[in-house]
Amino acid sequence: MCRGLATLPATCLKSGPTAAEVKKWKESFNHVITSEMGRTVFGNFLKSEFSKENLDFWVACEVYKKSAPSKMANRSKQIYQQHVEANATNEVNLDAATREETKKNVENPCPCCFDEAQQMIYTLMEKDSYRRFLNSKLIQDLTRTTAAQEKMERKISDSAKNGQALTGGA
Repeated sequence: MCRGLATLPATCLKSGPTAAEVKKWKESFNHVITSEMGRTVFGNFLKSEFSKENLDFWVACEVYKKSAPSKMANRSKQIYQQHVEANATNEVNLDAATREETKKNVENPCPCCFDEAQQMIYTLMEKDSYRRFLNSKLIQDLTRTTAAQEKMERKISDSAKNGQALTGGA
């Protein structure tokens, strides 16, 4: 999987985002977070800032919401212990009231028991990390690279079309 543009081999870029995808990511945080490739690239950026736990928590909440009811109790405790509990391994930055409310919600798990905490982390990423992401060397390099790649692909396509025209379209 692609790690970060500075360390991306050329083969990774072939399976990486298109210029259109990168352009969409620059339009809104929602485009980043709802795109698997966007989350991968954004996650790599967050790793460099030592804040990937925010994205991991957000994704865990999305997966949790789709869990079978029989698995919610165990899964909610895992998410709580890993991300919400004070001094958790991958603790996210929540205010005391949200942390306490989430603790109560986990005692009676339902698909929405992390909604408030998840929204708080989404907003934190959108208002803070996403803005730095947009100004990062990673996204600037990715924008240049995908634009150059797209330009080269157009030239190859145009050359192929011209070659067919010169050979009578055969």
